[in-house]
Amino acid sequence: MKKFIGLSIVALLLITCWHQDSVGPTPLLYQRWRWIESRPMGQPVFRPDPTRPTIVTFKSSGEYMLEFNGKQWTCCQPNRFVVRGNQLTFSDVAGGYESPECALILCAPYEPEQQIDSLTTERLALSVKGKAGQIVYKAVR
Repeated sequence: MKKFIGLSIVALLLITCWHQDSVGPTPLLYQRWRWIESRPMGQPVFRPDPTRPTIVTFKSSGEYMLEFNGKQWTCCQPNRFVVRGNQLTFSDVAGGYESPECALILCAPYEPEQQIDSLTTERLALSVKGKAGQIVYKAVR
């Protein structure tokens, strides 16, 4: 589980150049997305284990949820977001040290500001300003 947290944090810290199909606050964002790869600049593409899916959900109400292997994951994760243009700002970190299921987990800092590089009906690509790489999601149907 700690390995997953580390990988998801690394994935969220990545940024790279990407073709912009559509960006901004459109209804396309508000759905479930499966993490399919991370693209660290200058390194090989990383693909998570497909038998243990990582799903993120962006709701139009501003709720953000993370599921790992079919279970909602709350430790060290934000649970709210705001969209302004093509910028996502995450807040309200859930879990943390006060939560019993998170008590033994060392939370690494997360990046509260992310950018929507590409958004289509099937694909979402996010990056963090000033970081080298990108995380790519596929829509869950």
